[in-house]
Amino acid sequence: MSKCVLLISVFLILASFGSLQAHPIHVTVVNMDITNEGVIQFSVKIFADDFGTILSKENKRSITFSEVSDIEKYQKAIVVYIDKNFKISDDDNQIYSISKVDRSELKENAVWLYFTVQPKATNIQSLNISNQLMCDLFDDQTNLMILSYKGKELANRFTFKNQNFKFVL
Repeated sequence: MSKCVLLISVFLILASFGSLQAHPIHVTVVNMDITNEGVIQFSVKIFADDFGTILSKENKRSITFSEVSDIEKYQKAIVVYIDKNFKISDDDNQIYSISKVDRSELKENAVWLYFTVQPKATNIQSLNISNQLMCDLFDDQTNLMILSYKGKELANRFTFKNQNFKFVL
């Protein structure tokens, strides 16, 4: 079974936990697409209660996500956290900053965030990803990532001990 198929299967199983109030696992899922023009679009799915906990800790105030308007209300804190803990860089070690949330949703007890990054180069050969999302809160954190580019799907599993990976396109 390919790594990508395995990760997708795990994702589907984890998605079925969306209706549970408490969850025994700590996971985020990132889906990234690189368009033919080289634009990087990605979504991040994070359990709402865990995300509220880490943002409350980081910002020293209570942050919860019970309505979509909460995501808009705390957009600045969200962007700061995501930009600090999810880094994208290219072959030239150019790091791409995340400046805003393009769109967001609250469903299945999870916060869904959508972002767009415009790389300087259009002919990307590889992407270096540093994914530390939620690892400062849970030592059993798993961050799954699926990258789609020109009909190929690449996947990786990030953990507390394995936070960096180079996707060769």
